[in-house]
Amino acid sequence: MRKLRITIIGNSVAIRNRPPQINPNNKNYGMLLEELLQKKYPEQIVLVKNMGFSRATITNVVQKYDEYIASMPDYFIINIGVSDASTREIPFWFAEILNNPKQSWYKTFFAAFHNYCIKPKRSFFVKLRGKKSWISKKKFKKYYKELLIFLQKETNAKIITVPINPADDRVEKAVPGSSDNYIKYNSMIKTITDECNGIYLELDDLDLKVHYPDGIHYSLQGNQFVAEKLFNLIKKDIEYVE
Repeated sequence: MRKLRITIIGNSVAIRNRPPQINPNNKNYGMLLEELLQKKYPEQIVLVKNMGFSRATITNVVQKYDEYIASMPDYFIINIGVSDASTREIPFWFAEILNNPKQSWYKTFFAAFHNYCIKPKRSFFVKLRGKKSWISKKKFKKYYKELLIFLQKETNAKIITVPINPADDRVEKAVPGSSDNYIKYNSMIKTITDECNGIYLELDDLDLKVHYPDGIHYSLQGNQFVAEKLFNLIKKDIEYVE
């Protein structure tokens, strides 16, 4: 029996429901996509491996090349960008200290300083830092293209890229300048996808209030919406090849 393998490379947008649902309904779009494809192609074993993780930036992703290659999928779904493009009140090295799983006195100090001194005035510090993102446009473009080329070279898998969801007023108020960044980074994602003969998933018809009400992550309805979009795209591609 043939296996249809799909690997998702992404950040928290690829793995969460917001708000979280009660099981068994707490499913992200990868799980829902697997169900749709398995129902459509019962003669195959459909395996969707979600390798997303919170706060993933393109620089984090390129350190996991071997893990992605080992999955040897037919399709890669790339859902990276929002962690890179969002403007930030602290630099990346500061965030790495806060998110280090190991406990230490300096982590406790930095966490307290962030929570009590910086976070309450987040937008102010974003502006003070010049509305800088963690990953510059130049670095993102370089690594994103290298990622797509490397994955294609090593696996011959087809690449599907997912854009960053447009920021809502809440996000823009907290991290000003992110809206413009999302547009610019999405433009780079689309251009690189076209250059690498990948498939760019169009999500212009997302409904903010229904599909990603927190301004970043998908709701259950949003995950269902994206899963159906991916399903139709993959089904069309499979039928075209056949």
